Amino acid sequence: KFFEENFERILQERNADLIAEVGLVFRLCGKGDHEIVKKCQDYLIEVFDEDRGLIPKEGAKSTLERLEHRNILAIMLLSDWDKLNLGPNLNVFIKELKRGFFLPKKGIYI
Repeated sequence: KFFEENFERILQERNADLIAEVGLVFRLCGKGDHEIVKKCQDYLIEVFDEDRGLIPKEGAKSTLERLEHRNILAIMLLSDWDKLNLGPNLNVFIKELKRGFFLPKKGIYI
């Protein structure tokens, strides 16, 4: 309800991350046919930089991490999917397969 009532204001922010996230909220709630999803998709298509092959941050430089986040959100919103799939189970990977898992920020293996 909040996103429906405030969508025009959200769109004026010209923040591709936020707009993609709003569209994904509707899709994850089973409202993929809602007009806001289409408006979010149209916005992402509009700001897509064909020369660079990505959606840049409006008016500012962006880190690779933020570019990846923004563009993965866009792929999720623009892709045709019915349901989400379970991700990998790290418990199985680490314990059952006896593999190490490196945590770069802590600099340790678990």
